[in-house]
Amino acid sequence: MTIISRYFVIVLLLATALSGCSSLSKVFPTQKARLPTILPELIPLQIVLVGESHTSYADHQTQLAVIKALHPHWPNMGIGVEFVQSPFQGILDKYVAGKLTDEQMLKQTHWYKRWRYDFRLYHDIFHYAKAHHIPLLALNAPIELTRKISKNGIKGLNANDRKQLPKKITATKAYRERLLKIFQQHAHGNSKGIDNFVDVQLAWDASMAENANKAIHVGKVKNIVLLAGSGHVIRQAIPARLNYSSSIIVNQKPEGHKTQVDYVLQQNKHAKLPASGKIGVQMVMQHNTIKISKVLESHKAGLKKDDQIVAINGARIQALEDIKIALWDKKVGDIIDVKIKRGKRTLLEKKIKLL
Repeated sequence: MTIISRYFVIVLLLATALSGCSSLSKVFPTQKARLPTILPELIPLQIVLVGESHTSYADHQTQLAVIKALHPHWPNMGIGVEFVQSPFQGILDKYVAGKLTDEQMLKQTHWYKRWRYDFRLYHDIFHYAKAHHIPLLALNAPIELTRKISKNGIKGLNANDRKQLPKKITATKAYRERLLKIFQQHAHGNSKGIDNFVDVQLAWDASMAENANKAIHVGKVKNIVLLAGSGHVIRQAIPARLNYSSSIIVNQKPEGHKTQVDYVLQQNKHAKLPASGKIGVQMVMQHNTIKISKVLESHKAGLKKDDQIVAINGARIQALEDIKIALWDKKVGDIIDVKIKRGKRTLLEKKIKLL
């Protein structure tokens, strides 16, 4: 197994197990809390962590509701996000300042290469931050670092790479045992690789906590609503490494681990995104060009196998993520302009109705 493929096995294990971890509990064991009820308890704090299952639109709408509720009381707040890695903080600053469009921000942070989840799930949060000039804080460790950790562990990092992590980074017995259970569930009982698995998780949790601590310490913000997968916001993960008063909110029905979260909020479980528009072809990257490998339904629009997609709505296409960025806000039935290269020289322009 290659280094990269082994890294993504670890990422997939953690993403599926931790972003929607249901082994959480709460202060209200029999009923879920409502935001107006708990708001007076949140306002005096400096950090409120709100967990998510990454693909749940309802979870992200709950996060936005918490942000909107606290904003009038926290005029110098920031929104800490797991889904952008710390080297791209400058890009988020430009975005909030109105200097970048959604598409420019997505391209420059490599959203669909590094995070991969549908930006539509998050765009209401991003737009609210931009409209109200609320700093977005890029908290996560860079993928280049966690790839190295997945291969050699934290102890195997060279001196320069190790400087990217907090000086003190340790796992308690309970922290490790919890991750061992998750790892074995997805690795069919095989514990080989658990040390590096734990180290990747540690790198994420410790980095997000330290970057949140720094943002308050240097005065960039006074309060933070911190958004991350539910497995990251439980008490033994990020909160245990914070230097400031905090509280934990999740949306899943609590089961066990009664001391791990503070509140479970009611949410609109029917909140769902509409279907996204699709061209109707399968594509591959070949020799630095995007080629159609299979036509599904778009043959009606005149696209053919081996056509090279050059541009969509005037935006140049150089990578598969460029297509996702060009289509991120498009719906079924929308019409897009696609420029293709057919053969060696022929350039054609097609109007495509998205499926």
